[in-house]
Amino acid sequence: MPVRVSATDRIRIKIDALFAEDRELPEILEEVACLGAQLLMQAALEAEVTEFLGRPTLPTRRGLSGR
Repeated sequence: MPVRVSATDRIRIKIDALFAEDRELPEILEEVACLGAQLLMQAALEAEVTEFLGRPTLPTRRGLSGR
């Protein structure tokens, strides 16, 4: 069964990958700013859904590791 990754984690992975690329810093920072705004909106949405459902929509990393 494939491991599900939350949208916020996917955005964080994209941000980390940008800094590993061999591009001009202003280009990278522009994309990071856009992804950062997207990350804030996604985190707020996930928090609202969690509050509404009374539980997380995806297992946390802690839950995936079985601890």
